[in-house]
Amino acid sequence: MEKYITVVGKKTTAGTGNVNSISIGKRKADVDSNNNESSKHVRYEKNKRVRGYIQSWEEKWPWLKYNEDKMFCIYCMEFPSIANPAHSKKTNTFIDGCTHFRVESMKAHQVSEPHLLCTAYYKNKHEQPGPCIPDTVTETPLMSSIKKLNNLQREKFSALINIAYKIAKYGKPFTDFEIDCQLIEKLGVDLGKNYLNANRCKDFIKAISDSMSDAVKIDLQKSNFVSILADGTTDVSNLEQENVCVRYISPSSKSPVTMLAGIVDLEHGHADGVIDGIFKALALVGLSRETLKSTESGPSLVCLNFDGASVMQGKKNGVAGKLMRDYPHVIPVWCIAHKLQLSVMDAVKDVDVLQRLEATLKGIYKYYHGSPKRRREVKAVADVLEADLAHIPDLKEVLPFQNI
Repeated sequence: MEKYITVVGKKTTAGTGNVNSISIGKRKADVDSNNNESSKHVRYEKNKRVRGYIQSWEEKWPWLKYNEDKMFCIYCMEFPSIANPAHSKKTNTFIDGCTHFRVESMKAHQVSEPHLLCTAYYKNKHEQPGPCIPDTVTETPLMSSIKKLNNLQREKFSALINIAYKIAKYGKPFTDFEIDCQLIEKLGVDLGKNYLNANRCKDFIKAISDSMSDAVKIDLQKSNFVSILADGTTDVSNLEQENVCVRYISPSSKSPVTMLAGIVDLEHGHADGVIDGIFKALALVGLSRETLKSTESGPSLVCLNFDGASVMQGKKNGVAGKLMRDYPHVIPVWCIAHKLQLSVMDAVKDVDVLQRLEATLKGIYKYYHGSPKRRREVKAVADVLEADLAHIPDLKEVLPFQNI
């Protein structure tokens, strides 16, 4: 027994010695590793690249200005309230001076929303020729190829763009683009062999949309006043959306113009969510919270046109009430068409004759609409009477008299 204990003790002692030697080796390795890292850091600090301002950057980014070891944006500096609005959580470093002498800094600033707005206002103020925001469009292979076209190729692209415009205007599927191209080629128009698919149709429609938006931006910036029209809806997936339009007096035609600013998804259906959606759509046509104030250059907000829902017209916590705190001179207007609709509905709901007539018409519709056999019988009667049979796809749960 004593021998066994002694042996075990020796083994235990030997094992402890191994552990101690391993731990000492680890400590030495850690010390060596730290020394290597510190030496690498010293070498990096000694040999690291010193970044500085490159004068040729001003040729690529004409808004760039260098002063006192800092970079500035002359467009944003001229409109500081737009470039760095009070409600924004981000700070525009090109107003106070940017010290990050990297190409990525200029690229990120060039596509930022405040810079795009300042660029539009700067070029409109100084009346520079050319498009309002030429540096906001991302250079794509399609655009690069368009710049190198000859007259024959431009005619081909013109035909393709017109076909894409027809697809967008009449709400046709993108797959119709290929069919329409085949038809145009049969009529003797040479469209070439490229860009004849649905994906290129999307690119053409996007280019058309950007061009039309730029035209609206230029027109808006030259007008003095603007009104906002907004109404809520849901898409096919039952998501809340806000349709936002702007109405203003066109400086060129001297007549009132109503243009769609955008259709945006809402994160929330309450007043703050609707306001965020409205300004998100207005940003698409170059308007923001700051630029709509009467103290800023550009069009001033003078009117709000919504339906009668409390979330829109509420004087305290509605969209109109909240906006009137920022724009005290704004006049909220209840949509005349919607008010007339409600008035007619209230007027006829207590008229028994109209109520019975409505019930009779709905009963007749449901009786024939729910049976293919009955619809064939109605069609046969219409043929005998030589009358056109109206096609009503669905019966909406609304009064038929509200449109009288």
